[in-house]
Amino acid sequence: MGFDALLARMHELKDLSGLIGLATWDEQTYLPPKGEDARSHQLAAIQGLFHERLVDPALGELLERSKLGPLEDDQRAMVRVLSRERDRSVRVPQSLVCALAEAQSRGLSAWRAARRARSFALFAPALKTLLELRRQQADAIGHSGERYDALLDGYEPGMTVARLTPVFARLKERLVPMVRALASARHPEDVLSGRRFEAGAQWRFALRLLEEMGFDFGAGRLDQSIHPFSGGTHPRDVRLTTRIDEGQLSPAVFASIHEGGHGLYEQGFSEAHYRTPLAAAPSAGLHESQSRLWEISAEPGRRLRRGLLWGDQPSRALADPRLCRRGDLQPAHRAPVRDRAAVDPRSAPARGAATRVEPANDGAARGDTAARHRRSPAGHSLVHG
Repeated sequence: MGFDALLARMHELKDLSGLIGLATWDEQTYLPPKGEDARSHQLAAIQGLFHERLVDPALGELLERSKLGPLEDDQRAMVRVLSRERDRSVRVPQSLVCALAEAQSRGLSAWRAARRARSFALFAPALKTLLELRRQQADAIGHSGERYDALLDGYEPGMTVARLTPVFARLKERLVPMVRALASARHPEDVLSGRRFEAGAQWRFALRLLEEMGFDFGAGRLDQSIHPFSGGTHPRDVRLTTRIDEGQLSPAVFASIHEGGHGLYEQGFSEAHYRTPLAAAPSAGLHESQSRLWEISAEPGRRLRRGLLWGDQPSRALADPRLCRRGDLQPAHRAPVRDRAAVDPRSAPARGAATRVEPANDGAARGDTAARHRRSPAGHSLVHG
């Protein structure tokens, strides 16, 4: 009976998190401009409510009692994951949680205006506010001198700046010469330059890409946004966005593949874990590695060159290996994922098939971990590609 009560609290928290995910998705897709101010207050209110329920002493008592009783492996994992999230959250005052939520929402509005005007000055005040609030959050969580350690731990549990610095140094030693060599090499003619690719055709192509990857449109959708991202409310309600530019194909194609990788990861959870803390990625890097493997290894090489949409002009153009606009960057993007797989077995496809590279007609490729990846202040899913 004790664990049933705890499970009910887990369900409630996941449901609240889903509502936050819905509000943030709408904020970046369909929210009318005049609704932005109201949305910032709404997000602050609901994230404050989530925090209040998470740090409730009654939940802490349920967690402690559950640790004393016999538990199945999945139940023990649920208790461990939720306990860790709660332990971090109890150190942060609710007023700061609400302030961060509102500042993030207002920062998004400021960024949009700055982007339209091509003026960083329009975004600078919002960024300054966010940085100050993040410093307060790091100090509240606690650290031993390096503030970013407190925030980094929320994305990569146990990771520190001291551990990451030598990893980046080793990558830099190999990648910088590699990218320089590629940049100085002879480049083929860019046969796509100056062409126009009709937005409707790109949209249909993006939908077909996701279908061929195995993304379940009965449990998700694709929309457009200024910056592509993955979000949603539940493994059966996964929401992706892409960006279309009629002057070039690569933004829509690669964003759709990348976010599709995130989406497959989200849809791959075991139904037994829905509405529990296990419907979440163990780390942001793990989630990102799966989308990058789809984007780099699976789609451009295996599917596009084989001709995804027969008779479709964008497909014929993309089937030429010379025409991958991001091709020169692929080694730089590929190496971090490769290194992570080498040192962290969790990033390999051990629990599902999120990294399998199969012909398009062999069905969906899915993993069974998800939920973000990159998290909002209250720990809610929102992955930006």
